[in-house]
Amino acid sequence: MTNREQVLADLVREILNWTRHKNTDWAKRAEEALATEAPEIMAYQLVKYLDIIDVRLERCRQYEGPDLWAIRERGNVLNKDAGWEYEPIPSSRNNEFFERTRFASADEAFDFWRQNNCKSLYEHLRERYAVKEKPAEKPCQVCGKPWSKHSHNAVGHEVCH
Repeated sequence: MTNREQVLADLVREILNWTRHKNTDWAKRAEEALATEAPEIMAYQLVKYLDIIDVRLERCRQYEGPDLWAIRERGNVLNKDAGWEYEPIPSSRNNEFFERTRFASADEAFDFWRQNNCKSLYEHLRERYAVKEKPAEKPCQVCGKPWSKHSHNAVGHEVCH
């Protein structure tokens, strides 16, 4: 059990102790489950903003071998080059995909997220396609107004007035 899972188990036990006097059925079942095995963390939320951004660090079950971890956001997964890529359906994933997008532990994935200053896909796209400010227009040499304030004559040439 990792340190984070132990902290969660301790927190659940503390809540159960606080609610024990209520003698509820769910408290009894949770207490029995904790006695036999510790809760398993399946996901951590890294970034959440309204319904736009929802980045999670998620446990990925494997048929064979230990669980791996992935950083996901709405059908996309963060790769080890700190870039986002589409996550195909399970039958279309190959070993190269797993090597690029899976981490051995939650701590490794979280450290990668922090050290590479990763951003959500939404933030990345917003920065990439942001409308850049137009450079200041040069003023007309005759009147001093910006060129966008000039009118056009019938031929299409700009007219200064």
